[in-house]
Amino acid sequence: MNALSIPVSNNKILVTGVSGNVGKKVSLLLHSAGISHYGFARDPQAVSETGCQHIFAGDYADGAALDIALQGINTLFLVSISGKPFDRARQQCNVIDSAVRNKVDRIIYLSFMSASATSSFPYSADHLLTEAHLRQSGVSYVILRDSFYMDLIPDMANTSGQVKGPGGDGKVGWVSRLDVCRAACRVIADPLIINRTFNLTGPELLSLEEAISQLQFLGLQISWCEETMAEARAWRLATGASEWEVDVWLGSYEAMGSGELSSLSNDILKLTGREPISLREYFSNLRPSLNG
Repeated sequence: MNALSIPVSNNKILVTGVSGNVGKKVSLLLHSAGISHYGFARDPQAVSETGCQHIFAGDYADGAALDIALQGINTLFLVSISGKPFDRARQQCNVIDSAVRNKVDRIIYLSFMSASATSSFPYSADHLLTEAHLRQSGVSYVILRDSFYMDLIPDMANTSGQVKGPGGDGKVGWVSRLDVCRAACRVIADPLIINRTFNLTGPELLSLEEAISQLQFLGLQISWCEETMAEARAWRLATGASEWEVDVWLGSYEAMGSGELSSLSNDILKLTGREPISLREYFSNLRPSLNG
C-alpha cells in the first residue's frame, strides 16, 4: 500500500498551486514516480521545476479558467490558498463547484488539523467551510489535515533571530512539508482511496519554545521570546500589516497555546510506509544550508 505506483489509465490528475511549495513538491514527486499530471497556477511562465505535462493559467476566482483546466480530470489535488478569511473559503468552494460541473471523480483537499468553527486560528473556519462544501458536493473526496510545518519555524524569526509571540508553551505535532507531500502523492496515485480523512503530523509533540531549543542545540542562531497578546498585536500592526493579517498571525499562536494541535497520528506511516521525520532529524539534515 505504501509505494507510489502508476495510476490506472482513467486517473487524469490536476495539481493546483504548482507555483507554491506544496504544489511544486507534489508535482516533482509524482513526476519522479512516473505519474503524469497537469498543473494549475496564476502565472505558468513564472513556474519552474515541476513535472507537469502542462500548466493551466488561472486562479481560484476564475470559473472559466477552472472549467478549462478541469475538463476530463479524474483526480483534483486542491491546495488551500492564503488570503483574507472567508474570501479564501469562497474561492476554494468555487474550485469545488467547477469540479462538480466538469464531473471530476475525486477531490483531495489539503486542509488543516484544527479545522473548526471555534478555533482561535481564523483560517480554521475557512478549512471547515471548504470541507463541508466538499462533502456536500457529491464528489468522492479525501481530506488531508496537516499540522503546522516545522520547515517554517526559522522563518518566524525576526532579523535578530528572535521568534516573538504568545502561546509558546502549547504543544504541536510539527510535521515536515516533505512528509505531507509524500502522503498526498500516495493518495493522488490511488483512485481507490475515497471518502477518507487523514491527519498528518510529525512523530512528537513540542511547544514552540521546545522546538526552538532543539534548533539552538543544533547550532541555529534563534531564540524565543514570550509576549502578551497586546504586545504582539501592537508591534505587528506597526509593521503596516492589515487587521485581518494580524488576526491570522496571532490566531496561529493562540491555536498552538490552546492545545488545538496537541495530537499525533500515524497516518503518514500508513500512507507512505515511512515514519514521519522528527524536527531534530529534519534540521540536522539541513544544518549546512541553514548556517550558510
